[in-house]
Amino acid sequence: MYYIFAEFSNYMRRCLLRLSYFISAFLFVLMPVWCFAGDDFAVNIHVDVTAADAAAAREKAHQGAQAAAVTAAAKRLTDAAGVEKIAALNHNQLINFVKETSVSDEKTPVNRYIADLHIVVNMDLLKTYMRERSIDIAPELIPNILLVPVFKPSPAETPILWEINNAWRKIWDEYDIKSGVNFAVIKDNQPNIETISALSAFELDNAALSELKELNHVDDVYVLSASFDSIDTLNVEISSLSGYRDTVQTAGVKSESDEMFRQAIEQIIPLIEQQAYQQKDAFAAPIQEKMTVLYPFADLSDWVAAESKIKNIPEIASLEVQALSPGKVQFVIGYTSSADELTSALASFGYGLEDGGNYMILKYIGD
Repeated sequence: MYYIFAEFSNYMRRCLLRLSYFISAFLFVLMPVWCFAGDDFAVNIHVDVTAADAAAAREKAHQGAQAAAVTAAAKRLTDAAGVEKIAALNHNQLINFVKETSVSDEKTPVNRYIADLHIVVNMDLLKTYMRERSIDIAPELIPNILLVPVFKPSPAETPILWEINNAWRKIWDEYDIKSGVNFAVIKDNQPNIETISALSAFELDNAALSELKELNHVDDVYVLSASFDSIDTLNVEISSLSGYRDTVQTAGVKSESDEMFRQAIEQIIPLIEQQAYQQKDAFAAPIQEKMTVLYPFADLSDWVAAESKIKNIPEIASLEVQALSPGKVQFVIGYTSSADELTSALASFGYGLEDGGNYMILKYIGD
């Protein structure tokens, strides 16, 4: 039987207030940006918002991030028309689909709010609403792909990406992609520009591409490096963050490069579509197991230290405190490894697990 703590002393009420930040925080920086677990859809969003004061900035940031999360979830379920209907809902309507919002790295300078938000959307509830409003639902989850069109007018020239003369990216921006996959051509906004250069994209800088994936809330990033190998051949190297590699060649006349670009796009889209659907299951978060844990402690600082360490264990996907009383805390962890691997990981951080029947007992065993 699980421990149930019915009452809290005034002392513990003060402790809970002091710990409210820690209790509400979940480890999400180690999880994929987009992840599914059961009927839930989670996204990590960094916010940096200014307003009349920090409180107003916080409200504005949370509302904007929650709307973005629900809209992004809708993109996994329906077409552009359906997404538009969901995005048109006001915040009081959208908030009904938000299951939880967790905060980390929160900063509140004057007139500004900065934080990393982990927002969980109830997909089952969202789908129910869509059915009631006759919004089409796709038979399977729709992958989200970011495209980075890098251009080298000739093999000897320096690659370009953000430059206005990147005709390759311009054609992608103008091309009407009709696909069951959500394709997004990289936008020339400040976060993207600061994250990746033409050269780092061309050289497939894994760290930069991974950051792009997180910034743009996509499943995968494809770098499309185009160059003219000769006066009549366009060569496109296709490279994804997930490891896919391919090459497309298009014959034509360099003076009519726009047409060659369009022909190349028509060859590239089916290739990425096929790969995206093959990788769809890999984009989902690993299946999580749940474990109820009781941790007896001598001092409240022991629990604060334990919680911090546990959240830094890669195998731990979530931590939720269920009850806290003087000298002990009960919590549930979600983990993506085997129980033995979890035990070994905890041991490396100085903690051991003992079987307590319907729950596990956590004990400090020393670093």
